[in-house]
Amino acid sequence: MMLVCILGVTLLTGCEQKNGREDTSVEDEDDADDEDDDSDDGDDQDDNSDDIKPDDQDGTNVVDEKATKADAAIGEWVIVYNKYHSEYGSEEPYDDITMAEDEAIDSFISIRKEDGKLIADYKYAAYEACDRILGNEVVVKDEAAYEGCENGDWCFEFFNAFEDDYVSPRFTMIDDETLIAVNEWEDGEPGDEQYYHSISTCVYLRKDSPKLENMEDLRYFNTVTVSDAKSLLESIDDNTKILLEPGVYDLSDIDVSSIQNEHILDREESESWRNITIAYVSDFCIEAKDGGEVLICIDDPYEPVMWFSSVGACTLRGVTVGHDVEPGYCSGSVIGFDYSSRVKIDNCKLYGSGTYGIEGNGNYRMEVVNSEIYDCTYGLISMSDSYDMHFNNTSFHDCREFNMIGAYGNGDYYFDGCTFKDNVVDGYSSYFVNMGEYVNITFTDCTFENNSYDKFANHKVKQINCRINDNGI
Repeated sequence: MMLVCILGVTLLTGCEQKNGREDTSVEDEDDADDEDDDSDDGDDQDDNSDDIKPDDQDGTNVVDEKATKADAAIGEWVIVYNKYHSEYGSEEPYDDITMAEDEAIDSFISIRKEDGKLIADYKYAAYEACDRILGNEVVVKDEAAYEGCENGDWCFEFFNAFEDDYVSPRFTMIDDETLIAVNEWEDGEPGDEQYYHSISTCVYLRKDSPKLENMEDLRYFNTVTVSDAKSLLESIDDNTKILLEPGVYDLSDIDVSSIQNEHILDREESESWRNITIAYVSDFCIEAKDGGEVLICIDDPYEPVMWFSSVGACTLRGVTVGHDVEPGYCSGSVIGFDYSSRVKIDNCKLYGSGTYGIEGNGNYRMEVVNSEIYDCTYGLISMSDSYDMHFNNTSFHDCREFNMIGAYGNGDYYFDGCTFKDNVVDGYSSYFVNMGEYVNITFTDCTFENNSYDKFANHKVKQINCRINDNGI
């Protein structure tokens, strides 16, 4: 990482020097006409005829011809995501996709033409790396940006006037709307035990692309439609949207050993009591197709209906989830998450007799919006050591009997525009809100109506513009 920063600083210094002095390494075109054909500069230019450098001196049409291929990239581009692939020795290859908005990757490319030359402004800032280049000319090449690239015809990179050790990203377009920037590293020879090879590909769309209006859909490279529970589990994968046909998806009778999906774990694989765990998957969505009625359920009262472990950017939308058992007999929650991030539950119904509507541990950035949690037998939610948890315009009602909101360890919870109605706390030493000493909970514009409890909270909570009509008062 330090090396990347040093390289970025080196290039910045080079760009400032280039803009502040005459570049004697490249002669003006008028001067080139006066040179002898056998001059040293001319010979050097011929030796590098595959590259297009500023003010090409050979007097042919090669410069214009090559530059035309890259003219399609003229415009302003914004980053959407980064793909990373690496291989090391005999180990399994590693692949990862990171959405720019999730990891605060700040990057743009602006390409224009000045005096027949392509000029680029470029910025890439993420983690501790920073690369910023302004007003730099580019070199267009008649070759692929990397082996196997979808566009094998051309690419361009930044012109290095000082011929230092800076390695420019290679840019190309893989279709009319998509530009990529590629950094490739290789050490050793293929087949060697210590051989290392990696490719980092940043993917950009034009700044005015209509696709940017719905950033969530850009997460999904595949969309599949299913109509049964087994197909649902088999389809769960990275960067995938799963549309559920209307109907009942009963997970009870699924033989987990028959599911050929590395993201579906049984009890032994997950080292837990849970029969099914959805794990190690990111950027996926489970959604009711066209807003149809979809029920996901199990008939085992001791199991959570759905449990997610170490997932990222997971969305559930428009589905009803619950236990298909008699009320009062459950010891499993409706939905659970542990060590997961960027979870969204949108327009869903989570019902008992599950113990809690949502249970979890060690989570970050969850949003429950326009949803409903009801008829649970222990409480509404039970979470520990979870941060940035948001509940917006959600209804919590008809649950019983212990702490309605359990927020333990550390964490931050925000309830905005929510309604709490007809919930009953009967358990000994239970509170409507039972929270850890280092937990922050804020209720804003919330309504509490006809809830029953002895004490509202064991620690101070923040209530802003809330309406409370509980305990018959």
